[in-house]
Amino acid sequence: MDLQKIRDEIRKTDEEMARLFVRRMEAVREVAAFKRERGLPIEDKEQEARVIRGRSALISDPEMRPFYVSYLQETMEISKRWQHYLMRGIRVAYSGVEGAFAHIAAGRIFPDGTLESYPSFEAAYESVTDGECEAAVLPIENSFAGEVGQVLDLMFSGPLYVNGVYDLSISRNLLAETAELYGLRNLDHDINESKVNTTRFAVFSRSEDKNARAREGGAFILLFTVKDEAGGLAKAINVISEYDFNMRVLRSRPMKALPWHYYFYAEVEGDDASEKGREMLRALRAACPILKIVGRYTTGADIQQGGQPI
Repeated sequence: MDLQKIRDEIRKTDEEMARLFVRRMEAVREVAAFKRERGLPIEDKEQEARVIRGRSALISDPEMRPFYVSYLQETMEISKRWQHYLMRGIRVAYSGVEGAFAHIAAGRIFPDGTLESYPSFEAAYESVTDGECEAAVLPIENSFAGEVGQVLDLMFSGPLYVNGVYDLSISRNLLAETAELYGLRNLDHDINESKVNTTRFAVFSRSEDKNARAREGGAFILLFTVKDEAGGLAKAINVISEYDFNMRVLRSRPMKALPWHYYFYAEVEGDDASEKGREMLRALRAACPILKIVGRYTTGADIQQGGQPI
């Protein structure tokens, strides 16, 4: 055994790996640009798990395989640090003041972003449509106050996509700020010390993340109107159920331009791009004068730290 020859082989391999490292990081640069454009967070645990499962199978040696898994995990950590570096300064809009609940949520989702405060939900939303910001983080539902109607109305009338929905829980010390956000009084009297207040925040951006369609545990947000006839809403709901899609949420909202007319907000579990999903949407369009998919997300996502509410 010639040790020098072995070292030469390692050196050649290292040189080739250096070239592949640059090639990989250039691809990661494109991933970062994609996420920046769509207002997507860097962390994607589901994708990481899929990669590790798939690529670890490439190693046939059972003794070597766990070391390769560790190599993959370290490589992913380096890639994420590179993405954090590249995404520094992404402009993220929120409604409220610095230190408020929405500010905290925006910082959790985009830890490398430049957070921009706006005086209203509409102003934060329009900052993205106008190109001032790349993304907006806005509340869509609170576990005690219910839906945030102003933001749902912006979804219905505006052009932006929802590319993520995240749950953020707060403890009692932030209830006063939450009450102010939703215009509620004495909210803290309705919640005892053992309960937690949770708000769902949506990330809005100008570009759609079509990759979110096929994710396991995914759901899509559907906005629609129904025909002004007997059983109009029932027909639309029946279409969704006939194709084995489950609605997690269904709400009605008044249409501002048409008194006593309503649109409906639904969160539907499943893949709208699947064969059944396309068939369902075709059938639904026949029953709905307006039909709009505004976004997709993975169910169960949260932005708590260490599993504990802030």
